[in-house]
Amino acid sequence: MLKRQQISRENATALVEMTLLEVLFDILQAAPQLEALTHTTDRQPRLGEPVAIFSLAELLGRAQASLAAWQALGLGQISPNLAPIVKNQAGLEQVTSPKTYSVLSSLLKGRLSFRDLTVIMRHDLETLSRSLVNYMRHDLVALKSFPDLESPDAGSNQPVPSQIVENLPLVFCIDDSPQICYILEETLRSAGYRCRSIQDSIQALPSLIRHRPSLIFLDLIMPVANGYEICSQIRRVASLRKIPVIILTGNDGVVDRMRAKAVGATDFMAKPVDSERVIQLVKRYVQGAAESGPAG
Repeated sequence: MLKRQQISRENATALVEMTLLEVLFDILQAAPQLEALTHTTDRQPRLGEPVAIFSLAELLGRAQASLAAWQALGLGQISPNLAPIVKNQAGLEQVTSPKTYSVLSSLLKGRLSFRDLTVIMRHDLETLSRSLVNYMRHDLVALKSFPDLESPDAGSNQPVPSQIVENLPLVFCIDDSPQICYILEETLRSAGYRCRSIQDSIQALPSLIRHRPSLIFLDLIMPVANGYEICSQIRRVASLRKIPVIILTGNDGVVDRMRAKAVGATDFMAKPVDSERVIQLVKRYVQGAAESGPAG
């Protein structure tokens, strides 16, 4: 990926570091009496220059500290690779705010591990776990295991023909929140749509021009370029002019609505994201666009 310039060295280093810390955490948790770790270096020319160089002692110390914090929460030998799932919907709704309940019920479906959730919710493992432990103790949230992903080379599952996938309507989500993007992706894909997410507002317009989606969900508040600016840019591009744009906002006020309409927004959807409302809007506007002919 580095050679193809698909990832920066900074992000590649962070990815390798995160993976090493997770592996060390799991080793330490599985073997509490471990007294020493050794490693070997593969210097084969085919590997080229290393992505990054780390101190094993420093990484080991951080993994030990992370494990200690995990155990201090009373999680003991519970693996961070287990997936939280809502066990008591009614009970959870009673003890949480509507916004918190909406987020938890959307994310805690037994398909995302603690570690997956840290990425989507932008919390470190300790902070995220502390917030979930109380629900677990009150039997509102349970844990389940799930299998590893298959190797890309595994031939056991036949891939879906590309022409079938490409014929599905494409929906774009432009939002700097991984949490919002994930919820929309899961909702739309399970309903038979393709979905692409963009968290960098600068990359939004070039990607929209390249892919020409059937509908766009656009966050109002983002760094660098906000939703008003991006919507205005979309409406200035002939090939994108007729594509429905749904504004995502946590502040559904009259002024925001008027300003968004002025720059060409089609509709609004308040946060937190409601899956049923998402599907309603997509069916309404994708079907409407199909009946009126292709965009542009």
